[in-house]
Amino acid sequence: MAARVRGRGGGVGRGWRRLTRGESGIRRITRFAVDDLPAKIAGQVPTEGEAAFRADAGVSATPGEAGYSLIERLWGRPTLDCNGIWGGFQGEGAKTVIPATAGAKLSCRLVPGQDPDDISDKLARYLESLAPDGVEVSVRRLHGGRPASTPLDARSVRAAAQALRATFGREPVFARTGGTIPVVADFQELLGCEVVLVGFGLEDDRAHAPNEKLAVRDYLRGIATSARLLRALAGSGA
Repeated sequence: MAARVRGRGGGVGRGWRRLTRGESGIRRITRFAVDDLPAKIAGQVPTEGEAAFRADAGVSATPGEAGYSLIERLWGRPTLDCNGIWGGFQGEGAKTVIPATAGAKLSCRLVPGQDPDDISDKLARYLESLAPDGVEVSVRRLHGGRPASTPLDARSVRAAAQALRATFGREPVFARTGGTIPVVADFQELLGCEVVLVGFGLEDDRAHAPNEKLAVRDYLRGIATSARLLRALAGSGA
């Protein structure tokens, strides 16, 4: 994995559509003053806020793909993540046992231009190439989804901005984010529609964790925004 992150070994991470300076959201963040951003987003802006981001995430460093800032890697670059590792003796104390098997669960955050089947095949071939003599590697694919993005000038995005502005009384900040919602790409391809995702949770809501939360105030604001969004979409003909 370290070789993949540093760009050695060739192939797995290639083939995506690269971001451009004027493209929706990813580099445009550099035009904002940090003080104009919500605290959680301001903490992601390089140089001014990386220390705050590390403290909030509980990490001592933010290593990653060379040549890209922290916010670019968070918002718009492919990732290869290790979600879990197991094998060998797991109990307390020491035991001089050589494990017969070991396993790991990996996931990839894809970006527009990448195909999940292609990336899965390339990753499997790369992992198999690492096996020393006498070791067998078996890769089992669990599921995958195609990446998707919607431009900032889409009618659905403009309608969402209008609804958010009316509910919160201030301009919305657009952010890219990684998630596992494969149906978004299907909607775009099969229905030909512009999909907009509007979230109301905060960074400290701990999404998917056992102690996940959502403030009642944000829940009510979400209801109001959803109603305004439907009204705005109806008015725009989207």
